[in-house]
Amino acid sequence: MPKKISQDTIKSVKVKKKSSNSKKTAKSTSTMKQKKVASKVSVATKVTGVSKLKNTRHGDDFNFFNKLERFDLTKNIIFVKNSIKENFGKYLLTVFLDFLFFFLISLSVVAFVSLIYFHAYELLTMIGDQSGGLMTALQDPSQSFTLASFSTNAEFMNHLNAMFMYMGINLLGVFIAWIVTQSTNFWISKKFFPKKENFRLFIKNFLKHSLIFGALSFGLLIGALSLFVNVGLAVNPLVSQQFILFLFGVLMFICGYFLVYALSSKKYLSIKESFVLPLKNFRIVFPLIGFIFVFYYLFGLVWDYFAAQSIVLSVTLGFLIFLPSLSFFRLLFMKFLQNSK
Repeated sequence: MPKKISQDTIKSVKVKKKSSNSKKTAKSTSTMKQKKVASKVSVATKVTGVSKLKNTRHGDDFNFFNKLERFDLTKNIIFVKNSIKENFGKYLLTVFLDFLFFFLISLSVVAFVSLIYFHAYELLTMIGDQSGGLMTALQDPSQSFTLASFSTNAEFMNHLNAMFMYMGINLLGVFIAWIVTQSTNFWISKKFFPKKENFRLFIKNFLKHSLIFGALSFGLLIGALSLFVNVGLAVNPLVSQQFILFLFGVLMFICGYFLVYALSSKKYLSIKESFVLPLKNFRIVFPLIGFIFVFYYLFGLVWDYFAAQSIVLSVTLGFLIFLPSLSFFRLLFMKFLQNSK
């Protein structure tokens, strides 16, 4: 016969069932909460990931321009404008020194241009006489003339040497004018910024870089002139004279950029650094160089218009816009380099 189940046993079973059901409910509730939390974390992670991905893509696409944010052109222009207001006397002195530099160059050119022209004319005349007429020679494909073909002619070489000598003296005068006026100009310009400068170290640095890039510019000029004449005398030249002038202009611009960078830098550069850092930090001054190109291109158009109307108007425009802008851009260039490493 089946045993009789006591009332206490039945109650005990019911309690266990309730306890088991409550544990299952608690577990399911806990599991649901964990799933919700995990879901939220997953969504947050996805959102963060997408945000990071967008930022990364943005950085990849506009990395060059992002790096230029701290070199904002407008902020630097405002800074220089305010600095000029506070040091207006110094600014006028830099403008005057630029005027003095161009005035001395003009005197040097006027003094030697007639001598250079005389010897250049004699050289062209001798070339024409020896070849039976320059135009006839150039039209004859069997003849080819270069400077080397006249190297045995003593008179020709005398004129050639004299022409280069006067050009060298002229350039030496320009170099002396540069040292006297622009060393003072850059020294005053650096006073617009808080860093203290040692005058002896400044002059040493200025002379070093001016000599290096001055010699490089002179070499480029001599090479361009020789190539220009040889191309003009060649029957079938490989390049045109216009290309030589363009290439010379580009190389002189690069040389000038390296020099101004070395003189405007917040620290004194070694010879190696004066070639490396201008390339490495080109992105810093890229907006400024672009701005300067646009400014002087528009200025050139306006100046050509006024020059056609009156020489007095063109000279006045040069005094009122070109010289002050030159001093302004020098200060702005220095300000840009304050943010370089």
